Amino acid sequence: MAGPEDCEIMGDGGAGGAVLLIGDSLTAGRPGVGYSSVLKKRLKGHAIASCGRGGDTIRGMVSRAGGLVHGYRPPVLVIQAGTNDLLLPLLASRGAKWARLVRYIERKVAPAAADVREFGLLYTDLIDIAGRQGVERIIMTTITCIGEDLSTPVNTRRQEYNEAIRDLAAGRGAIVADTGKAFDLYLARVKKPGSYLLPHFSGLHPDRFLTAVVSPDILSALHGLALTLDGVHLNSRGANLFAESVAHALERYMTPGPGRRLGKYLLGLLR
Repeated sequence: MAGPEDCEIMGDGGAGGAVLLIGDSLTAGRPGVGYSSVLKKRLKGHAIASCGRGGDTIRGMVSRAGGLVHGYRPPVLVIQAGTNDLLLPLLASRGAKWARLVRYIERKVAPAAADVREFGLLYTDLIDIAGRQGVERIIMTTITCIGEDLSTPVNTRRQEYNEAIRDLAAGRGAIVADTGKAFDLYLARVKKPGSYLLPHFSGLHPDRFLTAVVSPDILSALHGLALTLDGVHLNSRGANLFAESVAHALERYMTPGPGRRLGKYLLGLLR
């Protein structure tokens, strides 16, 4: 299992009691802009443990969740999962070379869930692992676009996975940060959505190198995209929209009664 050393500590304060973010490259911001780097600006005076791992799937997050929760003892766990469970099978369907690349990625990280049913079962395991270690406050993000053209089959399938996330959250007392819906509403207003979606066959596609010297927003504009630099990874506008949805979900925990102490804690975070 992964431990605290695998994460980036952001913001003020130490790792103890940090808000824990578990996710993939959208959390890590490699390539592109991680939503965690935007969220930390809203959580002044407190720490975030950003545990994003490129290529990670829900299965991989289950395997490392126990060590991360044990290491940080977070008051709130934010889960960003599902992008690669949809993206990796899509890439594998492009042909033999792509399929070999996907097998390589899955050996390094973890295989994608076979379908929405297995995705839900694995997600349930993740929540159970966190619950057994005392985490009572969980925020689950929905899956953002796989390509900014929302009419594609993979984005239609994404809606099924997002419904599974919403249903699971409702049944387990978690809160949904509906990042997928926020992206969809934004992209629905784009007159000519970009069709660019990770077209390069490479374990580290060229955009990974370009973002080291060129702004993700410049790459996004070159590709004709609104919220991402390559159809998946976030530009600054996408990262801000994602972080805003997570911040709103944190605010929903600020209720009177038994949750008053946590509410005060989160209110301090969001100031």
